[in-house]
Amino acid sequence: MTHEFDEEKATQVAAFFATRLGGQINYTKLMKLFYLADREAFKRWGRPIIGGPYVAMDNGPLSSPAYDAVKPANASQFPLWSSAFRKAGYDLELLRKVDLDAISKAELELLESIFAQFGSWSQWDLVHYTHVNCREWHDPQGTSVPIAEEAILENVGLEPAQIEKLSEEKKRYTIAHSFFHKA
Repeated sequence: MTHEFDEEKATQVAAFFATRLGGQINYTKLMKLFYLADREAFKRWGRPIIGGPYVAMDNGPLSSPAYDAVKPANASQFPLWSSAFRKAGYDLELLRKVDLDAISKAELELLESIFAQFGSWSQWDLVHYTHVNCREWHDPQGTSVPIAEEAILENVGLEPAQIEKLSEEKKRYTIAHSFFHKA
């Protein structure tokens, strides 16, 4: 089961966090805040906010497409993202005001709680936190290793029957979505 990356939501969530930090955010910190927000969304609703696939890297777990969006060489693949952010060293600078209209009220409340808990932490505090507290992460020894969404769901406390039900619902959604959105 993999929920696809939502570039629009990722851009809006990044803008949400960057705005609260004065319009600029360290990209490692952002990757950790993304992951913690998606992890909490999995716990609450069985689905992420921005999506994956997710991977374990040396500095902890993250959404692989979100990490790709940060790289300036990938700007053409992520037009919404690259119109809103510019990479400046290890930071991302917000280039314009970004509406948060793709994010639901419940998701905004979740983001507020993540920021209240972790917004003042450094990127290295967040790296350490995810290494210790996200049991689905395992040291990839200098590479990246996939993290199954089922592992995230299990490690946030869902029971196997709940995970199976969510997996079946995702499969049905994917089939219906592909049927109604054929070109």
